[in-house]
Amino acid sequence: MATGTIGGAECGAQLIQMLKRQGNVDFVVSIVSIVIYSSISIFIAWESWRTVRSRKRKGVATTPEVLTGRHAKMNRPSTA
Repeated sequence: MATGTIGGAECGAQLIQMLKRQGNVDFVVSIVSIVIYSSISIFIAWESWRTVRSRKRKGVATTPEVLTGRHAKMNRPSTA
């Protein structure tokens, strides 16, 4: 694993140096970061959708009030 990390870091450093010489480093880094952040966002949304869908099929609560138990306190008749 260490060999792959060292090799990857060296390849990345060489790539950045090449992009600096060509003058494209800002553009390429911006595009790559947008792609990475968008991929993470899409993955999180997909995982959330799968979880909600799975809970609905199993009949498990998905609202915060039901998950924390606050719904029982809110629906109790007042004693005053």
